Amino acid sequence: MVENHLESLKNDERRWEVALKLFDFTRNYLRVRRGWQEDMMLPGGQDPEGIVYGLIEKVLAGDRPLNDGEDLMFQLKGMIRSEVSNLFASSDAKGVSFKPAGDEGPSHEPVDGAAADEIVGSMDFCRRLFELLEQHPRVQADEDFGLVVLAYEEGADSSMAVAEKAGIKIERVYEYNRQLKTMYPAIKAKLD
Repeated sequence: MVENHLESLKNDERRWEVALKLFDFTRNYLRVRRGWQEDMMLPGGQDPEGIVYGLIEKVLAGDRPLNDGEDLMFQLKGMIRSEVSNLFASSDAKGVSFKPAGDEGPSHEPVDGAAADEIVGSMDFCRRLFELLEQHPRVQADEDFGLVVLAYEEGADSSMAVAEKAGIKIERVYEYNRQLKTMYPAIKAKLD
């Protein structure tokens, strides 16, 4: 018999068990995909626990439906990826992030010069990378390929997000991703 996922999440013990697994998943996902560290702020003042609690509330309220025929954790992890993507696409995420380092600024605001230099260097690297990608002959010759590059440049962090932003089928995005992987070594050599 298929477990009713929504009913199982209404059980306090089961919900807590699921939440603990999602906390670990969310922290690891943020570290790997977003370069997040425990002492860094997330957009909107969120933290991994808040993301998980918010998602569980949405699921219980029916705002994020579950399919009882699919694995519960698989669905919830996909929803967490979506929540994180939306969080970083929000207007709060557009500012430059920083690691709080103490009251060193003129108005006693936290300042971390090394982190700011690293962010600026990273932003310059990314800007130059996307310029080179946009100028590549394969991208120039294929309008859809240009839309894929633009979607990544605008912050899409998954093939599905690229497909939605670019308005093309996900299978095409997979093809372009394979091409990007073959193009990257030559482009990176130009950046070094």
